[in-house]
Amino acid sequence: MISSGDTRPMTDFRQPGAECELAVVLGADLPLKPGGYTRAEVLDAVARTIAAIEVPETRFSALAIHGGLALVADNGAAGYAVAGEGVEGADSLDDLDRMGRLIVDGVVKEEGDVRQLVALPSELLTDHVNRMAARGWEHRRGDVILLGALAPRVGLDGPARIVASVDGLGEAELHFAAGS
Repeated sequence: MISSGDTRPMTDFRQPGAECELAVVLGADLPLKPGGYTRAEVLDAVARTIAAIEVPETRFSALAIHGGLALVADNGAAGYAVAGEGVEGADSLDDLDRMGRLIVDGVVKEEGDVRQLVALPSELLTDHVNRMAARGWEHRRGDVILLGALAPRVGLDGPARIVASVDGLGEAELHFAAGS
């Protein structure tokens, strides 16, 4: 996790870039539970629905040079997350009209809405919690769970101020600086 508003040198990242994400912060533990959790139980555990930035990372020298399956084997190119403040609870999590934007140095570079996700955000969240539990992973209060990109990845060639803005959920911000 990187705090919103932080500055990090570009040299900290193999392939500097960012995505605008829809995410949640858990307000309760979700320990292992035989049979898994219902959608209602998972949503009750959500403290906040937030805008976030994902900074994808990979162990490879370039994203997807070995095909899409390499990204799966590489933990989906997961890297860092920057969490915004958002709103309390999960009441508006499935708002299909919610737009997200990735803004680089004040210019909107990419945008999209919740409809481009593979399922409703609440379904993605419930599926994630239950799949991870099947692997022995317990989610804890304070965990940030990224549900999907509302705006595609933007690669960076130099220092930049990145803002992920999601309608009704505010912003998350990260500064990529030159040097180390």
